[in-house]
Amino acid sequence: MKLAESEVTLKSIIFGSTEMQLFRLCPCPVWVIKPVHHTEVGKVMIAVDLLPSEQEKTALADNVIQWGKYLARSLGAELHVIHA
Repeated sequence: MKLAESEVTLKSIIFGSTEMQLFRLCPCPVWVIKPVHHTEVGKVMIAVDLLPSEQEKTALADNVIQWGKYLARSLGAELHVIHA
């Protein structure tokens, strides 16, 4: 879990933001949230490979979907699934 960066710096323009690096390279789910004053969450988005070729990736996709469903249900939010 990481707070989204609010400042655009020369480094982030050239190399990309820290969030994008985490999305590309991290082997586990990454949750990036924008710091706001209210705590109401209306939407939860997850990205998974729905047609993975390996059993380990299938288990990871199932786990991400289950956690996404749990989180959305707990928050009373919509769940959006993106196939990546």
